[in-house]
Amino acid sequence: MKIFNQILLNRLLTYIEMHHLLPENQSGFRKHRGCTDNIFTLASLVDLHIRMPKRKVFAGFIDFRRCFDTIEHDLLWHKLAQLGISARFINILKKIYDQAKFTVKVGSDISKEYQLEGGILQGDVLSPVLFALFVSDFESFLRSKGVVGIKLNERIDVTCLFYADDLTLLSNTYSGMKKMLFWLNEYCVMNKLSINGEKSKVVVFRKGGNTKNLAFTCGGSTIQIANQYTYLGVVFSCSGVFRVHATEARRKGLSAVHNTLAIIKKARNASPSSWALLLAALCNSTSMYASEVWGGRYCESIERTQIRFYKNLLFLPSNTPDIFIRTELGIPHTRLLIMRRMLDWYGKVMRMNDYRYPKLCLLQLKKIPNQPSEVHHNWVLQLGQLLREVDLLHILEINDHKLFVEARKKALALFESSVLKKDQDNLQAMRFNSHFSLLAHKPGKCSHFLDDASLSLFAKRVVAQLRMIGTKKVSLWLAGIKTCFDSSEVCPVCNSGEADTAVHLITHCPVFKSDRLKFLGGETISESQFTVILEGTAEIVNKCMAFMQTVVRQRKIITNEGFLY
Repeated sequence: MKIFNQILLNRLLTYIEMHHLLPENQSGFRKHRGCTDNIFTLASLVDLHIRMPKRKVFAGFIDFRRCFDTIEHDLLWHKLAQLGISARFINILKKIYDQAKFTVKVGSDISKEYQLEGGILQGDVLSPVLFALFVSDFESFLRSKGVVGIKLNERIDVTCLFYADDLTLLSNTYSGMKKMLFWLNEYCVMNKLSINGEKSKVVVFRKGGNTKNLAFTCGGSTIQIANQYTYLGVVFSCSGVFRVHATEARRKGLSAVHNTLAIIKKARNASPSSWALLLAALCNSTSMYASEVWGGRYCESIERTQIRFYKNLLFLPSNTPDIFIRTELGIPHTRLLIMRRMLDWYGKVMRMNDYRYPKLCLLQLKKIPNQPSEVHHNWVLQLGQLLREVDLLHILEINDHKLFVEARKKALALFESSVLKKDQDNLQAMRFNSHFSLLAHKPGKCSHFLDDASLSLFAKRVVAQLRMIGTKKVSLWLAGIKTCFDSSEVCPVCNSGEADTAVHLITHCPVFKSDRLKFLGGETISESQFTVILEGTAEIVNKCMAFMQTVVRQRKIITNEGFLY
């Protein structure tokens, strides 16, 4: 049955697109459309209006109560016929629904079969499209009542946006939104639908002012005014900017880091390429969802997920510089990923048909003058800021798709070189430790010890900590012991009076000269020799690891510091 219904769906979708049966405001379950279309359209409409003085955008986020369960079959068949769906196709649907039965399971008990007398089938591939067709006349209904939406350009205004059963009403005025809610209730009565007043909200997008004297109702339900609403997975705040969502995305990303690290630990995976794949699949997929729309101003917040992932994976202290992480792993700043997403989205929108809302919004945003005060509320200017870093702002003036693809490739290559060079320049100015900048690093390439398949994850963690350890207050996790160093204090295990640093412990603390001779080949070693060890083969690295395990245990016994984890 599922295969048959999928065949019906494919034929129905082809017919819908061929005859434009669904209005432009419906993006749900349609080919070449997705959540990002509506997220971008709503964000752009808000930006186009609240950038102007004293302008507001009233957005009513409507939740239908059990909408799939309440649709009357006869009314659905009637609407499908009005849309031009063939009688033969409708009769097939009727037979499917006439034969549809369901049972109720409570514990191990199963009820008798009941005939489906109303609603559309839950879980059926046809159901979302049937609902979209059922409400496809909503916009024309509003127009017939004299309702005007929010202005997109000189010719077009948008009254509402649908994503399947997610409805957003849009108006510039308080009275306009009240009128929309009134006629929405009338439409629901006519079509046997109902609104969930508790879950439905109105957000008044604005730059200032309050909403104390405003109140909204739909039928007998009060619709509360909210300062933010999560629409299709993105938090829209009444300010029109995405600071709250960026914080939430960061929280979700960091939460995903914990679960991803558990997978790596269980699999004992020591491959950087696998780490990167897991980061992209499990962490970035949550923290960077729809970031092509909102991420342009929040690259640093998004970067925290990537940095936290690698710091926790390699047992690095929280104060380890981000530049060290990116240099050691050979990864660029997240800004490159954001730019790639934004350019890809720009290219996709520009290829859309001229009547598509995302394209119309983009063209309107491009008309706004490039001024610093406009950047907060203009996606195009945010992309332009990134392109300006590599002197390729003119890309946004290219209309030919092939030329744009070539320019995009060039822009991303230049931008990657730019962010890597910036990290390299900043690395030379870092004073976190004296040896990291002396180690061999190839821009964009993972350090050789991390790529060495003969080294365990434990060994890579030890080497990474030693390569990136600081000179002031730092800690080292090794052999189940946390060892703390403080350069403002003298070494607690010898009487040399030298500062308590990891480099002192490793290179020439006299207490451990016999261990140093045994594992590293000399009672003392110079910092340059220490650097050579950190660049050494797997055999040398394993000797260094054995030395470190020995001395941190001895130091713990001598000082009674550190603890087992």
